[in-house]
Amino acid sequence: MNSLPVGETFVLGLLAYAVGAFASLVSWRKPALARNLCCGTALAGAALEGCAAILGLLQGTPVRWSISSGVPLFAYSFAYDALAGFFNLILAVLAAAVTIYSFGYLKEFEGKRNIGFFGFLYHILLLSLTIVFTAANAFLFLIGWEVMALSAYGLVSFYYEDPETRRAGLLYIIMSHIDAGCIFLGF
Repeated sequence: MNSLPVGETFVLGLLAYAVGAFASLVSWRKPALARNLCCGTALAGAALEGCAAILGLLQGTPVRWSISSGVPLFAYSFAYDALAGFFNLILAVLAAAVTIYSFGYLKEFEGKRNIGFFGFLYHILLLSLTIVFTAANAFLFLIGWEVMALSAYGLVSFYYEDPETRRAGLLYIIMSHIDAGCIFLGF
């Protein structure tokens, strides 16, 4: 079987999420295009991350790599082992299911809501969750955790007209920062 290695497939999935985030944001004035770009790239990213997870689980040996941050003590280090593969496989299955449902669900919001911004937040959430599951050091983990918390807050608060939604968003951001503080203390 001639397939891409785990690391390259993983990076292609991250790139699909990043491209989807910015493509959704750029196409915000064309709701139908934003919806199709949002859902199409999220589905592609989920498929790539699912393939990387399956390859990682089948491979058995951990894959590690690092990207320099420019600061000697802080590198962006990733580790793809069986645990990361398991969590990324679950995320990929859930992301694919949510994305397939969203193709139809978001159609009713065309012209009423900013689907481009929603797509941006959705992709950033998927990207940051994937990074949280594969971070090999506390520095990258905390960056991924904070980006995940902020993008999830944006998605929770997307229906900002409803006072209950605003309260839920405020409660979420407070709780996520308390969690982040506890994680930081744990490190």
